[in-house]
Amino acid sequence: IDPSQAVMFEDMPRNLEPAHQLGMETVLIESDTSYAALGDMDAAYIHHRTPCPGVWLNQYLPQVRTA
Repeated sequence: IDPSQAVMFEDMPRNLEPAHQLGMETVLIESDTSYAALGDMDAAYIHHRTPCPGVWLNQYLPQVRTA
């Protein structure tokens, strides 16, 4: 998989850092678990936030298809 063409979804902010370092887009799934790790919530390696991966995909994919 080409990391520049991949997206990592995760509810623990710190788990997104390795994906970002590999060149992936990262999406924090906001949940009770992610809020428990509030110290990481504003990290530069979190590119997007969503309450649900499906919500994010529905908003993002139409942009990709027309690009």
